Amino acid sequence: MPHFRFHGELNDLLRPELRDRSFDRPCARRASAKHAIEAIGVPHTEVGRLLLDGHPATLGHLLRETDSLEVFPATPPVLAAGAPPPRFLADAHLGGLARRLRAVVDEVAGAAPARPPCGPGRQVR
Repeated sequence: MPHFRFHGELNDLLRPELRDRSFDRPCARRASAKHAIEAIGVPHTEVGRLLLDGHPATLGHLLRETDSLEVFPATPPVLAAGAPPPRFLADAHLGGLARRLRAVVDEVAGAAPARPPCGPGRQVR
C-alpha cells in the first residue's frame, strides 16, 4: 500500500485525521500519482513538487505498493518587475459560464430596483 505525506497548506484539503502526518492508502491498480492524490481529496492543480522515495517524480508516475510519496504545494508564480498583478485566473472551460453570467448581469442591471423590505413608513410584522 503506497505511503503518503502532504506538506504545507495541502493539509487543509485533507480530512482532519490525515492532516500533518504520514499515512498508507490503498490505490487502484496502475494508479498514477495524480489519480491517487486526487482520490485522497487534493486537486492536482494544487500540487507542486513530488518526491518518490526521496527522488523527484511526476504526477504521471505509476504507484507501486512499496512507494513512499511526499507531496508539496505549488508555489505561486513570480511576477516580472513592473508587471500588474493578475486580476482573475480561470480555466478556459469557464468561458460558457462567463457568457451566461454576463447575460444575467445585464438582465439584473436592466431590472427595476427592488423595494426594500422595510423603511420609512413600512414595518416588519
